[in-house]
Amino acid sequence: MEVYKRETREIIRRFLIHNLSFPSCIAALDAALAGLLPRLQPDQIEKVRAVMLANNEQVMEEMARRSKKARRTKHGAKHLYVDCKECGHKITLQVHTGDAGDPLNENLTCPDCLKESAYSLDDFKTAELF
Repeated sequence: MEVYKRETREIIRRFLIHNLSFPSCIAALDAALAGLLPRLQPDQIEKVRAVMLANNEQVMEEMARRSKKARRTKHGAKHLYVDCKECGHKITLQVHTGDAGDPLNENLTCPDCLKESAYSLDDFKTAELF
């Protein structure tokens, strides 16, 4: 039982420092359990279950943390907030690392103001025809 605890502690440690991928971590934990099962005594089942649940909790917490981090920096994207040049509403921009130009220096218009300007432009074209 102590060997199993040490093995799984080492597997989790390697996973947490990114030396093991998620699939490799799960496979290693399964292999450690498979090595223990033939020698497992009936009175040790509850202890093994507790270790397995603790390991599962640590791995799932780490995967949730990695998922949140991936969502924040998906494909190297950053979110910038600028004001619309027409109405002053906040505009959220998703800027990818390596994009050329600085969006903060550009005159940006929110979608609502763009729609309004498109309608007024159409009215202007129609008025010119007559």
